[in-house]
Amino acid sequence: YDKDKAVQLLEQAGWTEVGAEGFRIKDGQTLSFELISSTGNVQTEAALSIVKEQWKEIGVDARVSYYEWSVLCDKYLDKATFEAYMLGWSLGVDPDCYLFFHSEAGVKDGVLMGFNDVEYQNDRVDELLAQGRTTLDQEARKAIYQEIQQILNDELPYIFMYTQNLTVAMHKKFEGVVMSPLGPIYPEYWYITGK
Repeated sequence: YDKDKAVQLLEQAGWTEVGAEGFRIKDGQTLSFELISSTGNVQTEAALSIVKEQWKEIGVDARVSYYEWSVLCDKYLDKATFEAYMLGWSLGVDPDCYLFFHSEAGVKDGVLMGFNDVEYQNDRVDELLAQGRTTLDQEARKAIYQEIQQILNDELPYIFMYTQNLTVAMHKKFEGVVMSPLGPIYPEYWYITGK
């Protein structure tokens, strides 16, 4: 977050005029976009309220619209017909993000093939993702996914806003609990003691 740098970049791109409503204008057009999300998520709504204000502070009209999940997917995400959106997703223990960033996971003939609805394309990332799926050596995979993350950080197909810190607690009467980086797993092994 660097408000001054953002203003500098906008002005370098020719968005120097600010209209009466406080939004930047260039060639008679207001700098404006629609940012969509799903209804019913209080955390997302709070974050978007802040984001909208931060865009406004630099002269950008970010219009936030909420849609019921099925409408959001059917009309916008599955067809990649949006200007911007906010949602959350996560990977499992394995850092394979093929379905989110490989070009083959984008929209083909009007159908979303994976989750690459931003239609990100990078030949090197495609190559690395394929390597990551076929390499068994964990150190080699670590290097592959670190390079992918560096490229994604440089090119920013998404702006990753935050990561939730989740705290897991289990009552001491539960035995047999197996903890993983994702939290407790294998509930079929859990049991309650009489203590």
